[in-house]
Amino acid sequence: MATGTGANFVIYENEVWTAFQLKVTQMITAFNEASRGALTLRNEFLKGNFDKRAFFNQATAIARRDITSTASVADTPLTQDEDISVKLNRRIGPLAQTLDAWKKVGASPEMLSQIVGEFAAEQATQEMINELIAVLVSLLENTAATTLDVSAGSTTNYTDLNLTNALMGDHASKIVAYVMHSKAYADLVGDSISKAVTNVTDTAIFSDVIGSFGRIVVVTDAPALTAVPVGTVYKTLALTMGAGVSTMSEPENLVSEVITGSENLIGRVQGEYAYNLGIRGWKYSSATVNPDDATVQLETNWTVLGTSVKQRAGAILIAD
Repeated sequence: MATGTGANFVIYENEVWTAFQLKVTQMITAFNEASRGALTLRNEFLKGNFDKRAFFNQATAIARRDITSTASVADTPLTQDEDISVKLNRRIGPLAQTLDAWKKVGASPEMLSQIVGEFAAEQATQEMINELIAVLVSLLENTAATTLDVSAGSTTNYTDLNLTNALMGDHASKIVAYVMHSKAYADLVGDSISKAVTNVTDTAIFSDVIGSFGRIVVVTDAPALTAVPVGTVYKTLALTMGAGVSTMSEPENLVSEVITGSENLIGRVQGEYAYNLGIRGWKYSSATVNPDDATVQLETNWTVLGTSVKQRAGAILIAD
């Protein structure tokens, strides 16, 4: 007697991969535009575990010239440094479900494959964003010159947000976006209501839903934007262009199989990908390959590039 197989209901690897790739591309484009490039996601295949790019440090090139002197002057050397991002390897699944369960809800193999690809892409993109935010919070709040801490009794408000901008000095105009928790955003909305302009008919007038000094506001409840215990303080990032960059740096691999030997046939999908994480004004300086979250977020594993905070990722406001 012939034995049947699960070949009549398979997971289409091409559909999973295509759905994943298209969804990631769509979300990258939308997010980059929404954040004005403060947090940037992109695709670029990079070899190895670190991406190293050399650049020349700025040297003092201009000095007063004494028109009455013929004395020799010393050369000013040109020096180089490296901008280093670190590769983080990630796994998708394995995800498993009985084929019968999908049949019962009328799902086709193609539909199942697309669903798996799309939600894997959404979670992959969100994880990249959360990791960027976590590293930025760690680096900025551990740099006194880029931190304004008003958490001893003050919620997020316009005065303190403006003072956070001021930490960048005459480069404050390079701040293009704020990244804040929904609680901080609600506090800022409340502050805008209290500052409403009133006309002669006692009607509150607002020029916008919420003022933001002309910058984009990205609202996300990323874990790193709250302190432990959660809800104690809230952290708002004031970011420059390219403050944090995550690069999908290896081709994604997604494979599927139908597993026999159980009461019901099981469809399983597993995949893997990698991305490089880099921060403006810092280089990853640890020798640890494929670091875990705690390691990549540890500020001592990053080294500052240059001497001025004006050339870095931005500033941070810590409030109740």
